[in-house]
Amino acid sequence: MGFESQAVGRIWAALFACCAGVAILAGLILSAADSAPWYRLSAERLDVGAAVRPSDPLLLHQAIRVYFVEPGDGLIQNPHFTNPERHHLRDVKRLLEALRQAAWTALAAAAALVVLLAGVRRATRRAMLSRILPYTGKGLLLAAGLVISIPLLGFRDLFDGLHAVVFSPGSWVFQGDALLVRLYPLEFFRDTTVLIASLLLLNGVLLTCQRLLPQAEGRGLARPEYGSGT
Repeated sequence: MGFESQAVGRIWAALFACCAGVAILAGLILSAADSAPWYRLSAERLDVGAAVRPSDPLLLHQAIRVYFVEPGDGLIQNPHFTNPERHHLRDVKRLLEALRQAAWTALAAAAALVVLLAGVRRATRRAMLSRILPYTGKGLLLAAGLVISIPLLGFRDLFDGLHAVVFSPGSWVFQGDALLVRLYPLEFFRDTTVLIASLLLLNGVLLTCQRLLPQAEGRGLARPEYGSGT
């Protein structure tokens, strides 16, 4: 009885939206980190090739992508990177693995929430499920707003602050001519932040509007037609 109350239904939808939002955000970050076309597009715009010559930035990026998704520590044998750079890439790999684990955990939690609906009446279940889209859409819009605010608040300061929290002190600081810095300049991370914010905003708008369209159509069908009819 209490489970089927309106308040509990909203809490359920909010929890589901949080799980879905975490999975979507983590998935977008992982996709951006693993996207060769996106890196190629950004690298060409930033002229990364000229910065890392005579090395090929796309081949180096491919080697890092393979390292991030495969077990082991293959970059130890890569002569292009210094030991501090390899150490930082190991830390990044652990971070991406944690994000991947968070995405799967969030999906599992969302699935468990759906299973809980098995014992709920059909009408109540439909009402609860109808809240998923708007709640998730609003959550993604909120996340997009937070990501969009990063450049406005000072991207470099927040970038350094995030690294200081996530990584051990000094392990992520390199000289400006380090290969890793030239391969992934600050502008690349700014481009990636804008990309993720744009995708969050797009998905948030689509999910929010998806919930509004059936209501508008329902109102149109329910509207009485007037005429002589006699």
